[in-house]
Amino acid sequence: MPSNKKTLITILIAVILVAIVFGLVYYFFFMKGGVGEPEITPDLPIGSNGQPALPSSGISTSTTGAGTKVNIPRLRQITVEPIGGAGIFGNVIRYIERADGNIFETKTDSLAINRISNRTIPKIYEAVWGNNGDTVITRQLKDDNETIDSFVAKLSGNASSTEKNLGGVYLPQKISALIISPDKNKMFYLYPTSGGSAGILANADGSQKTLVFESPLSQWLADFVDNKTVTLTTKPSVNAVGFAYLLNTTNGSMGKILGDIFGLTTLVSPDKKLILYSESLSNTFRAKIYNLAEASATNFNLQTLPEKCVWSRIETTVIYCAAPKSVPSCNYPDCWYQGSAVFNDDIWKINVSTGETSRLISPESYINKTIDVINPLLNDDESFLLFMNKTDLTPWVLDIR
Repeated sequence: MPSNKKTLITILIAVILVAIVFGLVYYFFFMKGGVGEPEITPDLPIGSNGQPALPSSGISTSTTGAGTKVNIPRLRQITVEPIGGAGIFGNVIRYIERADGNIFETKTDSLAINRISNRTIPKIYEAVWGNNGDTVITRQLKDDNETIDSFVAKLSGNASSTEKNLGGVYLPQKISALIISPDKNKMFYLYPTSGGSAGILANADGSQKTLVFESPLSQWLADFVDNKTVTLTTKPSVNAVGFAYLLNTTNGSMGKILGDIFGLTTLVSPDKKLILYSESLSNTFRAKIYNLAEASATNFNLQTLPEKCVWSRIETTVIYCAAPKSVPSCNYPDCWYQGSAVFNDDIWKINVSTGETSRLISPESYINKTIDVINPLLNDDESFLLFMNKTDLTPWVLDIR
């Protein structure tokens, strides 16, 4: 056989062998996931520079039904869109977007977000969730940008449906305050009357309305303490003395619990024994704990506002609070309400009985972002803290286990 023909055959065999080897390597190491498989970067919080921010403490791992592992940051921003309000029910979080009223759902152990409503409600500026997340009371501006409508919407549809129907009823116009009971089954709202204001207790779907409160004053803040008790506090200002009362929604009786305090805001413990309150001082403010049984007040461990806190219902002397690293000088609480003062909060757990105070997280260190906490909520087993950032109205959730 001529030498050039032998050389050609040898080269051909070598090419075939090389092709076979490369095919095997590709199959076993790329197709089946060997050492050549591309590395997947965990889902980390994003810092202000657009790069993943390294956490100061752990990231939990959740496994989906398909067996895929998902990294869940301890503190995560649920959406970048401003929302009207959010609720947490077990491990389910529901929220409504501020601009168009679309309702979305996610879970504490998942990064997936699903739209669950099929109706648009524009210009939402506040939303309160009831009936285990199946009812949402929305408050929105009418086209005149002055009149406030309140709409009780019920999510309905079969369990397999990805989007629920959204229908309901309107409440009276110009409601000044609306809150939901701890069990999410009752609502209480205040509306103006010719003689001042009135308070209505109703089911979370808006049915069975009962008048339980009347006052010559029109400016009140309201908050449920337990399922049958509401705190009513005069709207605060640095220039006005404030008063706080407990209202029994069963019989309409009221009793004063605090008074003659400038800039007063309050948060009563679920057992009605303690009150976290703040008072205005010269260009600043101070937080205190008031013991109702002893009629005595002591300084609170942190400088914060009650609006940035939530009492535990499992340990009644434990309270979770966001508190600013520093407090700019201005007239509180007016300047914070108006947005001229912005806080950079850390989140804390405080036992007011023992004095034990522990910082749960510093968002600035964890995600390189400033968060001014409002509307904090705990889920039933108090393993997660849900809240909003006042500066951009986005929802966040923190694993506090």
